[in-house]
Amino acid sequence: MENKIIADFPFESKFVDVYGSRMHYVDENNTNDSNQTTFVCIHGNPTSSYLWRNIIPYLKTEGRVIAFDLIGFGKSDKPNIDYCVILYVKNQVSTLFFSLLPPKNLFKRTFINH
Repeated sequence: MENKIIADFPFESKFVDVYGSRMHYVDENNTNDSNQTTFVCIHGNPTSSYLWRNIIPYLKTEGRVIAFDLIGFGKSDKPNIDYCVILYVKNQVSTLFFSLLPPKNLFKRTFINH
């Protein structure tokens, strides 16, 4: 793989409903193999899944990669609500976690936070 920094975001956008808002995510190299390692990339404030564009190609050689935009960021909806970082992130991550990652092989997941 060539080591270069890219500005493109060449990943297919997907969406899931979280508390009435659409949350954007990408899901790369999903083989539906329960033994596959899954990397869950969580961006910080004030960024988005775009932050992971140069990391995803490397991670997907090792397993499935999910990178998402928290509600209010990136390509996710931006509702007019009060934001509380702790509850906000906890609720969104848990909703996404259980809708995209069924509770089989919980030990094959790696969370990467920025």
